[in-house]
Amino acid sequence: MNDTATNGWRHKKPACALALGIVIAVSGLSGCASGRGQPIEPSSAPGSSMARFENDRYGIVFDYPSRLDVAHAFVSDYFLGDRWNPDVAANIPGAALLSLTLPESNDITRAVLRVGASDDTRAVDVCQSTPGSEQAEHVRLRGVDFTRMDHDNAAMNHYSRVHSYRGVHDDQCVAIDLIVTGTNPGVYGPEKPSKPPFDVDDGMARLEDLLDGLVFIDTR
Repeated sequence: MNDTATNGWRHKKPACALALGIVIAVSGLSGCASGRGQPIEPSSAPGSSMARFENDRYGIVFDYPSRLDVAHAFVSDYFLGDRWNPDVAANIPGAALLSLTLPESNDITRAVLRVGASDDTRAVDVCQSTPGSEQAEHVRLRGVDFTRMDHDNAAMNHYSRVHSYRGVHDDQCVAIDLIVTGTNPGVYGPEKPSKPPFDVDDGMARLEDLLDGLVFIDTR
């Protein structure tokens, strides 16, 4: 990785040109972004182990292993809804851009990375606010300043761990959530999986590694 470590977190170097060289080699795509405002379905060259997502409207390029389960909408679970950013008011619009789920995920333990964004001025104004959180820290991802907040929840045989990143890129709010959720296997019958496919720490570490594929591009 082309990273430097600061305050216990990786600071990603702005490397659009480097990332594009890699992406072009594996995917055969020739540009840093698609037509403005058009999300591109993930694609990969035959035999490639990588795929690519682009959204020119929000200036986001994401390269990821093609074996991941991909969606462009968010699925509700016990603790989280399907909104683009669970931390802002319900009347602030935004877009659920990308959901990447580890393929081993099951009803016992699931790990998913979500990327949402909004260019609504209200979303930008409160994007990096941290009401009630004492665990917030400032980090950089690919040259963009983010606020990171970590949350653990548990109730009624369910649990979740969430690492939330909120940053402003080109006057737009970007919300990235790394989420590991789970359920006590005892609540299911014998027909359901009885063991988690990975532990919480491992699932979260693998989600954080996926952030190496994130690149921000200029939308102006």
